[in-house]
Amino acid sequence: MNAKEYLMSTDKKIYEAEINGYDIRLEEAELLAKMELYAEYKLNNLLKPVVSGWVAVTDKLPEVGQWLLVYAKESGRHIAWYNGHQWEDRAGYNINGVSHWMSIPEPPFR
Repeated sequence: MNAKEYLMSTDKKIYEAEINGYDIRLEEAELLAKMELYAEYKLNNLLKPVVSGWVAVTDKLPEVGQWLLVYAKESGRHIAWYNGHQWEDRAGYNINGVSHWMSIPEPPFR
């Protein structure tokens, strides 16, 4: 009797799959346990708060004259500053509809 015939003759349900080039064989109970762990992992990661660094303009406005990364729904991301009344980009154009801002991140270190 070969291995496949043996697996088919047992009462245990065996699941076979190929994942990233590896042949995987799991018994039903082992498969369910792994699925539970995966579901718990996904749920825990979905419930973690997102820390992005973006600040809503409705929550807080930045200091006047500080260069920032800003987001406007209509035009996307810009490098801009807040003059106390409106947002301006590096060329001096007004940016309408800014909803979020954040400090410009430091460059990566080598």
